[in-house]
Amino acid sequence: MHLAALMPWLLGCTPETNVSALTPEIAVVSEVVEFGDQAVLYEVESSNYISNAGRVDLELSLSLSGDEYGVFGLPVTSMTVAPDTTWTMPVTFLPDEYLDYTGLIEVTTNDPERPLVLISLTGTGVPAPAPDIALSSLTLDFGFVTTTSTNFITLSNQGDADLVLGSVTQTGSGAFVLSTDPSGQTIGPGDDYPILITYAPTAATGDNGTLTITSDDPDEPELQVTLLGNGGGSYEYPIASINCPTDADPPEFLQLNGTASYDPLDPDAVLAYEWWVSESPVGSTSYIEPATSETTSMWVDLAGSYEVQLAVTNELGVRSAPARCEIDAVPPDLIHVELLWNTPNADLD
Repeated sequence: MHLAALMPWLLGCTPETNVSALTPEIAVVSEVVEFGDQAVLYEVESSNYISNAGRVDLELSLSLSGDEYGVFGLPVTSMTVAPDTTWTMPVTFLPDEYLDYTGLIEVTTNDPERPLVLISLTGTGVPAPAPDIALSSLTLDFGFVTTTSTNFITLSNQGDADLVLGSVTQTGSGAFVLSTDPSGQTIGPGDDYPILITYAPTAATGDNGTLTITSDDPDEPELQVTLLGNGGGSYEYPIASINCPTDADPPEFLQLNGTASYDPLDPDAVLAYEWWVSESPVGSTSYIEPATSETTSMWVDLAGSYEVQLAVTNELGVRSAPARCEIDAVPPDLIHVELLWNTPNADLD
């Protein structure tokens, strides 16, 4: 067919008017990210969703503006979103004061219809739930006692989060003995815990000591209770000190050393030693032998937590407050099997 014959047909054609352009198309689920109330100094992460409804890759560049206090964060500042896919955009919020905060995310795109998308940020810093330790008294005075007397103080949690206690330590006279030891206890909001203490006089002029209680209370991590008996006296008491390993590989013997113990009134005084295991795993037969020398051995038989204590007494019969050492027994093997039984004729296959 000649070109002249085709001309009428070619001249009758009209251009296609519904051909889709090959461009990206941004779609944002929400143009506001609301963090609401968040605890001060605690970071939180939220998300927004950006989709590409176009036919080619959507290129994104993100930046923050209007964040006067620098509390918002963009872990990712650029991204390529393929056609027909959605990207989860992370945003963080770390309030540092009790304020209302605002900010803006500027999203620059290669979408010809929406080259700039703005996403507003809002959030409010509020107080974080926290424990609040309280004691019924910071002094426990037993008055005048001839034999023994038991008294108590009440430890309570007045906060709105769990209170976790650390290890309770004693200094001063060993005439005061903890009948209930709160070490390691968790006290719920509004709950309390009685700490019972028994006093048996040792010095003619009276006894005194200090009970130190540590916890995760953010503004009172340590509290001290003064213990007084028979007037309190002004005696300087012997001081027990333990050097021991903090971990063990059971079963094994651990070496304990109390040679750093001393009497401040007479550094050359001969001291009497008393060791004991105050905490051990269920089923353990742990022991210390000999229990009355300045250096000794402790049998650690099972995996778990142990606590050993030492008290020393000087030549006048005055006893120190006990020193503590905590030991964590963790076998190094990936598989560790312990068998316990309480009958004389166990049949184990």
